[in-house]
Amino acid sequence: MQGTLFLSSGSCLHRPEGLHASFDKALKDSPKTIKTSQQLFLVVAKAKNKSSKYDMVIKAKGTSTRILEISQTAVRIEGSEKGTVSGKYYSGYHWDTVEATMISNGTASLLVRYMHVTNNGESIVGTGNGTQGPANSKGIAKVSAEGTMWTSSARLQKLNGARWKVEGEFNTIRETVEVRGNFELSG
Repeated sequence: MQGTLFLSSGSCLHRPEGLHASFDKALKDSPKTIKTSQQLFLVVAKAKNKSSKYDMVIKAKGTSTRILEISQTAVRIEGSEKGTVSGKYYSGYHWDTVEATMISNGTASLLVRYMHVTNNGESIVGTGNGTQGPANSKGIAKVSAEGTMWTSSARLQKLNGARWKVEGEFNTIRETVEVRGNFELSG
């Protein structure tokens, strides 16, 4: 029966609308058998706290790369990525363009431009700067960036002019990135 959980104690519990994913995640991630509704709610609360630890989690994959300039000391490229964004304030889709100036030691300076469209159709745009460390033997490079964001959404108005900071990893082999970060809201 959709919307109902059957606990090992034999009782059943109706899942409130909008929490199906949280319940399912809690059940999947919980290594122990949940017998009572109280145990279930504790596991769900823990799972929700983990996911709301960051204001923003971005998971994206490269869609295109363009070489802009090559010299003896640096290579400048532009990469576009698309993926998902989730966090405390909104969830939805992520697109970005990152211009990277890479030098011979494997590090890079980054210029980031992004757009998010929430599941409610609201848009958020941002720009910023960052750094990328050299990739390790598995092709994983640490990245960090920070910048400013804007939105025309009345619901998300508090994000207008907010600063954002993210840290994460870029897989140079698979061309995937996952970053986590927070917002610095003014006032």
